[in-house]
Amino acid sequence: MSVPGGTLPVMDPSHGVTIAEQLARTPVITDADVLTRVDEIIEPAARRERALWLFFFYSDGTQAPVLVPIDDMPELPGRDDVEVAFHMLRHFYGLADDDDLSFVLAVCRDGPLEQTDSDRQWLRVLQWGITEYAAPVRMICLATPEGVRDLGPAF
Repeated sequence: MSVPGGTLPVMDPSHGVTIAEQLARTPVITDADVLTRVDEIIEPAARRERALWLFFFYSDGTQAPVLVPIDDMPELPGRDDVEVAFHMLRHFYGLADDDDLSFVLAVCRDGPLEQTDSDRQWLRVLQWGITEYAAPVRMICLATPEGVRDLGPAF
């Protein structure tokens, strides 16, 4: 659909809030909400590249204005490959005024939505990082051009 000026009236901040602001105000309560949010934020074309995306949420379910994609992730990760993400996350939790943050980790890759050996390896090393760093991770998900799904338990 084409529109003069390239934006729809509802996207124009002069008509209210932007889509990003609307998403930030909409709480993510259920696991289905998490999957929907990841699907809304990471466009299918962006899911073709291997990456790990870090989402930040407050205790009321609203999304913090921080979103971190880590590009060029390997197909079969080791602990060293995920430590950078957990070192980064560690700066956002465990502090007196930031204890209410939780995180969602989204593994992106090209291909079908069915779990692969690579996805299972990602799940294992992310679960290790969650345990090792006592990270308050709410969900680990997989995002491919076909959609978004829960990858496995975050513990």
